[in-house]
Amino acid sequence: MPDPAACTWGSADAPTHLYLVGDSTAMAYAPAFRAMAENSGGQISATTMGLYGCRFTDVLVQNDGDGIMAACPQRKEFVRALIAADQPSLLVVSNAFTLGRSTEGTDLSAQDLVTAAQAETATYGMPGRVVYLAPPPQGVNLGACYSQVSSPAACAAAVDDTWIAMWEATAAAAAASGDHAIDALPFSCWEGICPAFAGTLPTKYDQTHLTVPYAEHIAPYLTWALQSQGLIANG
Repeated sequence: MPDPAACTWGSADAPTHLYLVGDSTAMAYAPAFRAMAENSGGQISATTMGLYGCRFTDVLVQNDGDGIMAACPQRKEFVRALIAADQPSLLVVSNAFTLGRSTEGTDLSAQDLVTAAQAETATYGMPGRVVYLAPPPQGVNLGACYSQVSSPAACAAAVDDTWIAMWEATAAAAAASGDHAIDALPFSCWEGICPAFAGTLPTKYDQTHLTVPYAEHIAPYLTWALQSQGLIANG
């Protein structure tokens, strides 16, 4: 299992200690939370814990990567025990906004997956202190769209219907439970179109995951988003 100390940034004496958990989309946000903690003037510490292909849901969602189905329940139990011991101020959860099926072969809808994520986070005993952070919508394959003769528009993608359904279900579920949600569209897309570059920064290193430089770039926005919901102190 990973060493929590090696996955924690910021001052040990910070008044706000948050956890970021989830699958690889959560871990792609880790550089943003590291920057948030390191630039907080000692006010925030952040621990990031997740696993590629392992959605933090109470349903085991099928992934064909080597060893993931065996490791996923163990990782979630490990993180649950850490949170119970540490009693952090805030829990941020991010999972893929794509459909899937359970290991029993049941197709899972957007609502099924959001409900399963809520059921998992309910086991952490942190009502009102859970934040569901949406992943960015699916992008395009840069290897296919980017060339010396292509235009920037060739690498832009529309927001997909599955992402919209999962965000709407997530936002509604968070509001109903007294938890919180952060939309990824303000830093990913404009009027329903998601570019592959922000200035000269590539936003994703594949179709799904944020690049490290772009994750670091959006740290101030995520800080503001948490502050605007009263979840961390201003300044």
